[in-house]
Amino acid sequence: MESLKTGAAARYRSPDGLPGSLKQGDAAFARTLFLPLVVAIFAAAVFLRVFHLDYLSLWGDEIFSRYYYDLFGPAYLVTGGITVEPTPPLYYFMLETWMKMFGHSAIALRSLSVVASLIALPLVYAVARELSTRAVALVAMAFFAISPMAVYFSQEARVYMMTVILASLMLLGIARYLRRAHKTDLVMYGIAAVIALYSHATMLFLVAGCNVVVLGYLLLTPSTERSAATRNWLLVNAVVGLLGVPLFLAMLSIGKHGTGLSWIAPLALRDVLATTTGLILGPVTPFRMPGVELAGLSVIVVGAAIGMAGMSRRALAVVIGIPAVFFALVVITSLRQPILLTRILCWMTVPLCMLLAYAVVVPSRARIAARIMMTLMFAVGLYYQIAQADGAKPPYHEVLWEARTSFQQADEVVNAPYTSPLLLTYYLPDLPNVRKWNDPSVSGIEANELVDRLHIPRMSERQLRDDIKSGKAVWLLASSPDEKFLSQLFTSVPTPSGRYVAMCNAVAHHGVTPPPCIAAYGWNLHPRSEK
Repeated sequence: MESLKTGAAARYRSPDGLPGSLKQGDAAFARTLFLPLVVAIFAAAVFLRVFHLDYLSLWGDEIFSRYYYDLFGPAYLVTGGITVEPTPPLYYFMLETWMKMFGHSAIALRSLSVVASLIALPLVYAVARELSTRAVALVAMAFFAISPMAVYFSQEARVYMMTVILASLMLLGIARYLRRAHKTDLVMYGIAAVIALYSHATMLFLVAGCNVVVLGYLLLTPSTERSAATRNWLLVNAVVGLLGVPLFLAMLSIGKHGTGLSWIAPLALRDVLATTTGLILGPVTPFRMPGVELAGLSVIVVGAAIGMAGMSRRALAVVIGIPAVFFALVVITSLRQPILLTRILCWMTVPLCMLLAYAVVVPSRARIAARIMMTLMFAVGLYYQIAQADGAKPPYHEVLWEARTSFQQADEVVNAPYTSPLLLTYYLPDLPNVRKWNDPSVSGIEANELVDRLHIPRMSERQLRDDIKSGKAVWLLASSPDEKFLSQLFTSVPTPSGRYVAMCNAVAHHGVTPPPCIAAYGWNLHPRSEK
């Protein structure tokens, strides 16, 4: 198809329409500093991602990633598994192949995400370069290299860094298609979109956001090729939707069987602010002082800088419109089934870094203020990511290692309803007398199918109470979502005679002290197992 010709193009600023001094500086910059800076950016990215890679314990979802393929097998993952596990199977196949080559340690599991993050670096550059100058693109890549959000999820054995790669390819394909309407750009977008759908369930909202924004853009753009461009876009997305039908049917089945997300609290305004703060400053930065305050100020300053500098309509659609629609759809969905978690925004680091780079590179009256804010923002975020990471994830390794002798001497070690039995499988393998406290209100694969695969006996709350009252030595392992079950249990049994407790980074909210992120409570203990 011929290029998308728009008679309105002259009214909007494009990369080639930036000030002449900026274009000349960009050319000189490319001749002298480009390669050394790329090498320095990659070096910084590698250092930040491998530093303390195994410092924090693997948490529940990471350990699930370790065992899911092994316990259930590939056939189950692509059949029954997609009806009970909210995360599609593609990542688990990739991780299994990776583990066969590098092992099952925390470093081995997390290094796949490190590699994915490094692959994303040039894609961040490509997206920004398509929409702006080389200088903006290089700064965007540098910001992604040091982004606290990107660093954090580069060190997690989950699918989120893979979604960054796929989202980058989708955005790049769209950005190019809106400029020249080539079918090859649609193919790039379509392939990435299908793979994204089979990588994480929330990518459905990204595909929807892309459709809303691109169709709106095409309808509002005077062009001799608008009809053909719209028709080809709809055709590609029809193919994407058709290939995603098996996944959509599976998602409906998950809704009937229970999503396994009942531990997420109902949506509140604080959740919207907290996830946005995490995206900007990283998940480790405290929400209050300096989190939400600094994030809010950064949004104001960067928004002012971009507004004063001016940005092309195409760039606004790609790096603001699509993320905004995605976020809105997630929030709307969360009103019924809460899913708004910081980690599902991981892919948004790509457009965010582009926006931040634009604010500090393109001349405007607010550029100096934007540079000051970016320096402060990244300094604070990286400080907490590097120096204050303790408690960012439950210290399962430390707590379970300290409790190992006590657990081995117990008559029963019981996993609370929301606590995955895989924690003990990974950190204390071959532990005898493991039980699972079963509660029908807790859905999801880890509370049901996984327990059966591990051949762990189930018990009710009443059986647990009876065992404690009968004098059995019982240890109960619980996580923070189990608090509602523990409060009821503790009113009907004696006070625990031993405990191991870790609070993590949770802080009091409205004067209410949060529950421990991991805790073990013991009753009727042998003298050597008391704590």
